[in-house]
Amino acid sequence: MCLDTDMPEIAILPCLAHGESIEDVRLDRWAPAFGPVYALPNAAMARMLKVLNISTAAYVAEVKARYGINLRASRPHGDERGPWAWRGEYAAGWRSMHIRADRRRPPLLGFDELFEVMENASYGGQFAIAARMPANLFRATDWAQLLRLSGTMQIGIIDYLWGSGHSIAHHGDLLVDGRSTRVDRASDIGFYTYDSCCGFVLDYFRIDAVTPATIPHSARLCRVPRVAP
Repeated sequence: MCLDTDMPEIAILPCLAHGESIEDVRLDRWAPAFGPVYALPNAAMARMLKVLNISTAAYVAEVKARYGINLRASRPHGDERGPWAWRGEYAAGWRSMHIRADRRRPPLLGFDELFEVMENASYGGQFAIAARMPANLFRATDWAQLLRLSGTMQIGIIDYLWGSGHSIAHHGDLLVDGRSTRVDRASDIGFYTYDSCCGFVLDYFRIDAVTPATIPHSARLCRVPRVAP
């Protein structure tokens, strides 16, 4: 069995371009805790929707159906009170966000999965994919290309600085565009890791193989999107 130091946790950050830090672009909140209604309509949110292949219109419609809040409505409404109440301050930001989905490929996460993650990632942070990986495989991989990762990974949101986070498991292959996506040891990203926040079964949540890949339209693809804030 490999020692823990031989199986570092790897952080794949498809919403963070090279040269950006986890403090430059982060999922943030306007209420005391992060969540589908409480997320700020900022660049990080736009990038996450693009990576997930979920349109802004679909996200806004799903929030309205599940939580009774129209994120694009400037008028106060909903049942929440105090710091949780929707007063419409961020409606203009949601109206100006126009992320489109590629109908030729499926979303990376369904709404049940996405909202589970958002409801439990209290402080927001970074949309990230993570897994343990043999250190020699990590060092030997040329990450500056399109790659197919095989294994069982975690997909979710983690605050690498303050320690909150939540994720769901992804079994099988995942395409990652390493030409623009930041990939690093999680211990070099911040103070916390998915393992310390959520807990990994080390022999299970791991990347077993990395190979060069091409892009079929049906693929579940993670890549840094080129979208405006």
